Amino acid sequence: MAFSATECAFEGFRVARRTPLTILIWAAAYILFMAVVLALMGGSFIALMATATELQGVTNPTPEDFAPLWAAYAGVMWIMPLALVFSAVLYTAALRVVLRPEEKGFGYMRLGMDEVRVFVVTVVLSVLAFLASLIIFGLAGVLAGLASVAAGDAGGLVGLVLMLVAVAAFFWLAVRFCLALPITVAERRFAIFDSWNMTKGKALPLFGMTLIIIVMAIVVSILASIIILPLMFFTGNISELAAMQGADFGQIMSAMGPAIIIYILSNSVISALSLAIFMAPYAAAYRDIRGGGAPLAVEPAPSL
Repeated sequence: MAFSATECAFEGFRVARRTPLTILIWAAAYILFMAVVLALMGGSFIALMATATELQGVTNPTPEDFAPLWAAYAGVMWIMPLALVFSAVLYTAALRVVLRPEEKGFGYMRLGMDEVRVFVVTVVLSVLAFLASLIIFGLAGVLAGLASVAAGDAGGLVGLVLMLVAVAAFFWLAVRFCLALPITVAERRFAIFDSWNMTKGKALPLFGMTLIIIVMAIVVSILASIIILPLMFFTGNISELAAMQGADFGQIMSAMGPAIIIYILSNSVISALSLAIFMAPYAAAYRDIRGGGAPLAVEPAPSL
């Protein structure tokens, strides 16, 4: 099968049409994860909001005034490792449904070596992306500053051009590494840099595919908002929020309870659909670039 960026871009919708139950299972997983997060860190979140509210009343805050806020943030941020593990499970499921559709399981989700590899590769790529952004945008900022000094009024235009070049360079790097996770899942190995060779000569079509994916995700989000926001408005007393200024977190939650439930249910479905929209196309791109054949035969890893 020849690689077609346009065809691959719609793979997420084909997944949703082919296995709608999988989307619902992913949505249920999002709801369960949010429930766990609220159960584990609900108190820390309330403390964070209360601390932030108190800090708003301080005219000239000192570093000592911010200390309780940083402590409250620390009580919330520990959830990040759990979120990364949860993301690795769902990312792997969204890739597996395209690359190994026979391994259905429970919504294609499991916890095994595939997920461990995706977790590690995701963390490594995130660190590399952070470092690359520091270098690229830092260099662009320095050059823009020098241009502003040397070129005077024209320096602003030069700086704008340099920033656009920096954004283009960063996205080009992102596209060159976009098949790292599909390779990792398909070939059951850590494939951090393998995407570089596989995307050689195909960066422009993959970039176009990414733009199509982003546009489709925005359209889905807008359409969902048109349906969801009126429901939240009429069920959650959103119009009374302005009058509740100064109310505690419990009172706001009580007034907004139905709207919050609608938001959680709808957001979980949108998140599950977005997962398919964003992940499945790259799995399809790997499959088609590789030639449409079956992935490399490797002994299956045990799962828990």
